[in-house]
Amino acid sequence: MRDNGEKLRCRFENVAAGEHTLAFEAVDRYVTLGRVTLYFADAPVKPCHLGPEPFGEQTDERIPAVCEGALRSDTLRRFGIAAEDVPPVALTYAGHGYWEHDRLYLPNEALPQTFAPPRYAVGRGKKKDVIAQFGEGVFSERDGTLCLEAEYALEESRSAWLTADGAGIRWEHLQAETDGGSGLAMYVERRGLFWEEGGPAMHYRCRFSGGKYYVWLLTRFDDATEDACAVGVDGRMQPRAAQYGGGAFFTYSSQFLWVWTLLSEMEIPAGEHVFSVAAVRSGLRIDRIYLTKGRELPPDDGHFSASKRTP
Repeated sequence: MRDNGEKLRCRFENVAAGEHTLAFEAVDRYVTLGRVTLYFADAPVKPCHLGPEPFGEQTDERIPAVCEGALRSDTLRRFGIAAEDVPPVALTYAGHGYWEHDRLYLPNEALPQTFAPPRYAVGRGKKKDVIAQFGEGVFSERDGTLCLEAEYALEESRSAWLTADGAGIRWEHLQAETDGGSGLAMYVERRGLFWEEGGPAMHYRCRFSGGKYYVWLLTRFDDATEDACAVGVDGRMQPRAAQYGGGAFFTYSSQFLWVWTLLSEMEIPAGEHVFSVAAVRSGLRIDRIYLTKGRELPPDDGHFSASKRTP
């Protein structure tokens, strides 16, 4: 399944008019289903990451009680290890010096990591409003680093916003593995698209102390058709040839993984500027952005803290 299996689609042919029963059979245990949308006849499919607005009487949605003992024994039987004993997946880096060697047979740098608790938690009976939890104001550098969540661009404010390409295509959000599995990443959903320039972009208004910054992106791609983007400041995009990978960053050892990718270095003057990330190849997922004056590696999920926002 792609995109964490969050959107699946099928088509029924030659369905006779009248009353029918739509049934779902769980082939695997513990599969959860959020919403189901039915499109009739030739009605166009409306892509949406949140599903249709519910209608009718709203009731408190409750998950049936789970027998923890049975779940644990089933897990041990299937996988031979308890869930709490599974070590966190290592965090992969493509950092300084990465492109100085032929990557075909070289393993990636991977370090142990810890995970943060859920960030976008929602209380029972409350409406899920993730954007309201982003905060307000300009993103401010501190101690030579600037940390951004890519999904901040969803707020469409003076401090963070999205722009579309000439056809109206924009970045959209999907689930990520950070923030205890509650995090979000951004991508251009329709695959196979390419923009040499003028691609859909994400913009963040930031305050910098000025100097040379290393640009890191927490990315994921499935193949070489999804491995490129461009960055810029105040509308002036950096040529992709100036990136460490020469404009793309696919390697076989990095596909299907979340990787902290050192994209490039940039000179940014002191003051308030707009940092932008533009799509070059669709399908690339970006979860976080880390700008730093130092040569340190970006922090793992358990230690990542988004930059403070000020008026």
